[in-house]
Amino acid sequence: MIEVAWTHDSAPALNVANGNAYALLESLGLDAESFGEIPLAELRRRLTDPVIHDRLTADPHLSRYLPSLVAMARTKTNPPDASLAWA
Repeated sequence: MIEVAWTHDSAPALNVANGNAYALLESLGLDAESFGEIPLAELRRRLTDPVIHDRLTADPHLSRYLPSLVAMARTKTNPPDASLAWA
């Protein structure tokens, strides 16, 4: 499960198979750990990085998650230091 931490129930979340989750994390330039988190500001930065964006859009298995990741990055949260978490 990949989701926005410290937010309400209507926040976007992804239920991703392990193989796709690890590939998605690696495509975002993150270590493929079985659990972790990054600040949403860092997710926004990574999604606007042209190399990472091109890597995600080039893979048909991963590109389907891009709209959800963008929605997660745009989530208005309280507290403002919310993060993207996976486990």
